[in-house]
Amino acid sequence: MPARTFLSAFNTSVLPARRMGIWIGLFFYGVFGPLDAAILPEKELYVIWLIRYLIVLPLAFLVLFLSFRNPWVQRHLEPLVCGLMGLCALSMILMVTMAPDPSALSHFMFALLLVIFVGYSLFRLCVFWAGVTGALILAFFIASAPWMPMDAKLFTAYALQLFCAYVASMIGPL
Repeated sequence: MPARTFLSAFNTSVLPARRMGIWIGLFFYGVFGPLDAAILPEKELYVIWLIRYLIVLPLAFLVLFLSFRNPWVQRHLEPLVCGLMGLCALSMILMVTMAPDPSALSHFMFALLLVIFVGYSLFRLCVFWAGVTGALILAFFIASAPWMPMDAKLFTAYALQLFCAYVASMIGPL
């Protein structure tokens, strides 16, 4: 019972920070969507915008809205936020696989690193949820290797960079 009391008190103390993190994520994820047009062909652009504006952003708004009203969502906001971070990262990895120009991939890799760094610090994730989310993002990235338009050396460098960001970000929640 003391663990449940601690988790309840912890969740209510970080609830405003998590809500603010969702607001910031919604803003940046929504605002930078039109920049996808600079590097994606028209067909792929519409797929990414569909994912961004019809799936991820409405889900994030729903989670944010329910975090003010629903006690269950307030108690389980951390795994819900981790799911949102995973969806954002998965959509960015999908963008990387659809981009025809390898030189533009560095911008998406930077955005993917921001999801990890900023997500971990803004949402104040516990070590377990931070580890699960980062491991899934890393696994999605490595699994998408056959479809990425880059050579093996560049992919290895990006994978190592992503792994280092994952490990370094794990220190923050401790």
